[in-house]
Amino acid sequence: MTYDEIADISSHQDDSLAFMTQLARYAQGVMIKLTEGSENGDAYVNPKAGNQVTNGLTVFQSVGAYHYFKANSGKFGTVDPVNEAKWFVKNLTALGLDQSTYCALDVEDNALMKEVTLDINLFLQYMMSQGYTHLSVYASASWFTSGRIRQKDLFNNVPIWVAAYGGSQPGVPDAGAWQYTNNGHQLGVDFSYDFAGILH
Repeated sequence: MTYDEIADISSHQDDSLAFMTQLARYAQGVMIKLTEGSENGDAYVNPKAGNQVTNGLTVFQSVGAYHYFKANSGKFGTVDPVNEAKWFVKNLTALGLDQSTYCALDVEDNALMKEVTLDINLFLQYMMSQGYTHLSVYASASWFTSGRIRQKDLFNNVPIWVAAYGGSQPGVPDAGAWQYTNNGHQLGVDFSYDFAGILH
């Protein structure tokens, strides 16, 4: 069985139309890193995101976005997942990416707590309250198998996007998508199989 492939990119990759056209030879959609952190902490926006979205929409029917999760300490020393979601939505809106956009939460930062499911759920709940319903949670297979993320307890049964290289499958049950390489088609880009249409 064949599955659609999705490329995911950040500021480390090109933002040109030619680059997007090259990706589209293999991928049916692209997920673009948009933000990190929150305005209360270490706010970050991918400086290439605007061009990547514009040129991506020229080539692909589907352009999604993802937020790198810090669950950082806010001004009062508290974990800040809701403000991270607000920062993500603010920048989605600024780029004209509406509630139909496929959005992912990238959970991999070593500074995150050992058990991060509750913080993820606060982020997801806010996103859904703003009308964003095409959501997924991205992490390495080990985060799910070790219990750092409790898949069965994710808010509203949000699907998972699993990173696992070097094998023939993601290694986590019921993965909606599988990032199988960080060098898809020798392009130096992460590529994923979208098993369940959760990324495009």
